[in-house]
This record gives sequence, C-alpha cells and structure tokens, in this order.
Amino acid sequence: MKGDTFISSQIDVMITEKVNDMTKGPFMEFMRLETAAAADGEVVSEGFDTPASRTEKMAMLIHQIHLFCPISKTLTGEVKTSIGDREATEVSDIDIGEPGIITKMECYTLGTPDNYQTNEHQITYYSPPILYAKRQIWASVANQGSTGGKKCSAHIGYTVEKVSREDFISALVEG
Repeated sequence: MKGDTFISSQIDVMITEKVNDMTKGPFMEFMRLETAAAADGEVVSEGFDTPASRTEKMAMLIHQIHLFCPISKTLTGEVKTSIGDREATEVSDIDIGEPGIITKMECYTLGTPDNYQTNEHQITYYSPPILYAKRQIWASVANQGSTGGKKCSAHIGYTVEKVSREDFISALVEG
C-alpha cells in the first residue's frame, strides 16, 4: 500500500485539514463508489468510470482514498474492501501485494459484542498523488463468515491533469 493511512472516528475534521494542505484552491473532486452487497463467501467487484481520457491525455491524480467498512457489533468473520485497477474475483485478489491494488482495508471483530474492536474508516493520503489513467477504477468487497450482505464504499479525492503522452502510457502500464 502506498501513502499514509489514518483510521479515525473524526474523519470530517481530518479530511478538511488534509485537503486544505494538499490543494491550492477548491479544485479537488470526490468520486463516490459503492458496490452491491456481498453475501457470506462472496466477492463482489464493480467498475466505475473515471474522468481519464486517452484522446485528450487527461489523467486523474489521486490524492486520497477514504474507505468505509459496514460493520456492526454483531459482525463475525472478516470483510475485506479494496480499490484497484482490475476486477477482484477471489478473496486473494484483494490482498496487499496483488497487482493493481491501490488500497485496501480489513474489518473484523475482536472479542464479544459488548467488547469489540474493529476499523470503520480508513483514509490513505498520497504525496505525491498517484497518476491514474485507466478508464475504470474497481471497488471490491470480500465477505468471509459475516452474516448479512456487506458493501464496499469509498470516496476518492482527485484532481484531473493533462499529461504528456509518455506519462499517460506509463500510468496505463503500471500496476
């Protein structure tokens, strides 16, 4: 995983402070992603169109990714969520070190429903930002032993920039 990762319940304050540090004006856009729910033992991936354009040599510069994990005190098992440049078809496709994974988060319960610990949010900041030139970005969720359907939700903070042909091609083949 690239970048600095923060897990906090004071997400709005952290986002505002970090965005103000990273941008020189109100130019950052936010892409909101949400997959369909994955039942126990399922992996669900959905592709979302990006503003990247091959003809205009426009690419996304990803400054941050905020992942949300749909947890509850009764969660058992594990839920993995990820953002990447390809579709995940198996749980192992969401593991760090897999080609194309930009960021991922695991949600699980430690302890009993009265005494539990888990992550609900994760924000990863990228400095310098990730140059992303592909037409789609994929959100994936793997549900391993958790009752009820679980979704992957994310907000991607990005800017759009015109890049050279060489940088555009390089961004397409990296990953």
